[in-house]
Amino acid sequence: SKELELTEKFLNEFNGFKAQLEQQSSQELANALKTNEQALLAKHSNEVALLSIKQVEEFNKILSEKLDKERQGRLSKLTELNDSVGELVAAVDKLDSVVVKNEATTQLTLLVSKLKNKLESGEQSSIHLEKELTRLKTLADILPGKPKKCCSKNPQLLDLAITELDQLTKTEILSDEQLYNRWVLLQKDLKTASLLPPNAGILGHLSAKFFSLFLFNKSGVSTENDMDSVIARVGENLRLSKLDQAVEEAVGLKGWPRVLCDDWVREARRKLEVETLVDVLDC
Repeated sequence: SKELELTEKFLNEFNGFKAQLEQQSSQELANALKTNEQALLAKHSNEVALLSIKQVEEFNKILSEKLDKERQGRLSKLTELNDSVGELVAAVDKLDSVVVKNEATTQLTLLVSKLKNKLESGEQSSIHLEKELTRLKTLADILPGKPKKCCSKNPQLLDLAITELDQLTKTEILSDEQLYNRWVLLQKDLKTASLLPPNAGILGHLSAKFFSLFLFNKSGVSTENDMDSVIARVGENLRLSKLDQAVEEAVGLKGWPRVLCDDWVREARRKLEVETLVDVLDC
C-alpha cells in the first residue's frame, strides 16, 4: 500500500509537471507565434511601404519627364514668339524714327521758308524771330539720328547755325524797307560830310552844310567812284533788294561819310549774316 501511495504520488506529480510543462510550452509557442506574426506583419508593411515609395518615385519621374517635355515645347514656342515680338518692336521703332525724322525735316523746311519770307518781306516794321527760333531749337533737339550735344565732341552744323542765329537775333532785325529809309535819311549827312576837311571845326561844319545845298542828287547805276555815285549805287541796290552789294559799296566809303554810315553798315551786315545762316539751315 505504501508503494501504491508513492506510485500514485509520483503519478500525480508527474501529471502536474506534465500539465505545467504543456501549459508553459503552449504559452511559449503562442508567444513565439505572436512574435513571428508581428514580425511578418511588420515585414509585410515595410515591403508594402517600400513598394509604394518606389511606385511614387517612378510616378514622379514619369510626371517630371512629361512636364519637362511639355515645358520645353512651350518654352520653345515662347522663345520664338519673343523673338518675333523683338523683331516687330525693332521694326516699329525704326519706322517711328523714320516718320519722326521725316516730319521733323518737313517742319524744319517749312520753318526755314517762313524765316526767309520774313527776312525778305517788304514790311516797314522790324523783324522779330524769337518764336521761330524757339520752335527751331525744339525741332533740332527731337530730330532723330542727330548725336546728342552731351555725347558729341564736335558740334553739328545745325546746332552751330542755331546758336549763331540766337546771338544775332537777341535784338530786332531791320527790314529791307527800314534799311532803305535809313539810307535815304543818311544821304544828306553823307553829302555834307564829304565836304568836311580832315580836322573840321565848327566853321568847317557850317560851310559844308551850306555848300551841300548846292549838290545834285544822282540816281540809277553809275560806274564812277565819286561820293554821289556811290550813294546812288547803294540806294539802287537797296531798291532792288541787293543788300550785299549795297553794303559792299557803303564799306568802300572813306573819311567822315564812312563814320556816319557805320551804324547802318553794322545793322545791314547783321541782317546779311542772319540771311546767310538761314540759307545754311536750308541746305
